[in-house]
Amino acid sequence: MTTTFAPELDAEQIGAFRERGFLALGAITTPDEIAWLRETYAELLDDRRALRLRYKTRDPDGAERRIDQIFSPELQCPWLLQSEYLANARRLGVSSKDVGHPG
Repeated sequence: MTTTFAPELDAEQIGAFRERGFLALGAITTPDEIAWLRETYAELLDDRRALRLRYKTRDPDGAERRIDQIFSPELQCPWLLQSEYLANARRLGVSSKDVGHPG
């Protein structure tokens, strides 16, 4: 897969990772792909065939809410495996392993 949006870790991010052991990243894909992912996951959440867990929760104001967690969404939407989001997440995850752990 050819990735057109390919963020890299800079020296400051690598230093922060070494110091804290975690890293907060900005965008790892394009706004267009984020829109597509939102639409795709909305469809998956509406699909009764999707493998899921549902959690009941409450907002701070007491309103009851539900959180859905979808398992293996690529089973219903295989093209998720071809996303820039996944490619960049994997690449950045591997590169963060190469910078070492906090001491």
